[in-house]
Amino acid sequence: LSMDGNKISALSERIHLLKSLRKLSFVENKVIRLPMTVAYLTKLTHLGIDANKMVSPPREICMQGTKRILQFCHVIVEAPYIESVDLGGYGLRGVPSEILDVSRLQT
Repeated sequence: LSMDGNKISALSERIHLLKSLRKLSFVENKVIRLPMTVAYLTKLTHLGIDANKMVSPPREICMQGTKRILQFCHVIVEAPYIESVDLGGYGLRGVPSEILDVSRLQT
């Protein structure tokens, strides 16, 4: 699914319903938040997000490529159901805002 070069400002949280999606590209748009539900797109191998002003996931993660972005999204969507989250190795400069919304975390 290619939506490059439009004026899209948001992607639907329901993007995860496109279960067979292998490529998702929205280069050169106005998207600032990637729905964490992309973690459920298990067949996704390419995520084109360049030339957007992404805030979520954090820029440090977006620069690491599709696999790391999906790993991060998976951690965030699972966080409400677990007590501990390990964000080591992501090269983060601060605590991602997404994690601050998780009340169950203990460590």
